[in-house]
Amino acid sequence: MYKDYMYEYEHSNHMKLVQLGEQQPLIYLPHHHVCRLDSFSTKLRVVFDASSKMDDWCSLNDRLYRGHKLQKNIVDVITHFRFLALVFTADIRQMFRKIQVYGEYQQFQGIVWRDDSSKPIQSYRLSTVTYGLITSPYYALRVFKQLAPDE
Repeated sequence: MYKDYMYEYEHSNHMKLVQLGEQQPLIYLPHHHVCRLDSFSTKLRVVFDASSKMDDWCSLNDRLYRGHKLQKNIVDVITHFRFLALVFTADIRQMFRKIQVYGEYQQFQGIVWRDDSSKPIQSYRLSTVTYGLITSPYYALRVFKQLAPDE
């Protein structure tokens, strides 16, 4: 399942192989999978650990600015339901993966991967907003709030 997930991630252009001669990413994120067999929609999720620290260095998440809290308090949302004629909720599937990261910033989202232990380890850049970064929820909501009036 993990191999299939990473294969799909690469073929969706959400991660790109770093070719020989290209600049290697400056930061590499460890990653692992989490299985939730009882989950209806997402049985396996890959977690990119931007909070991991190496030796005495701080983590990538320690260096990033979280961004403002854009989501409303759930109590306020539920209270507002009474005043509206129509209410709906939605879940945007793979929301983070639908947002491209500007090219020069992809160097801060590197991973190593190989699908077979007999093959050499290869370097990749993650090209979309990444699960596990402290900034990801802010980016997702900021893009959503910008697209709503634009579209």
